[in-house]
Parts: sequence; C-alpha cells; structure tokens
Amino acid sequence: MTAKEKIIQAVETLPADTTIEEAMERLFFLAKVERGIQQVER
Repeated sequence: MTAKEKIIQAVETLPADTTIEEAMERLFFLAKVERGIQQVER
C-alpha cells in the first residue's frame, strides 16, 4: 500500500465532524507508528 493510499484510508475512517487538526494528529500518529515498525524491522 502506498503512502497516499494509507493517508486516504486513514482520513476515510475518521468521523464526519472531525476537525482538520484532529485529522492531522491522526496522520502524525500513524506516521510515528510506521516509523517505529520500520526501526524494529531493521
């Protein structure tokens, strides 16, 4: 799955009344998780 596809999937799962700030926090959290997984795999 590409980064763009992951972003779209994450945004689509957010509630309709989500603010831009909440969406950005969610994406930032997912980026941190992905970075951590990559570090563990190395």
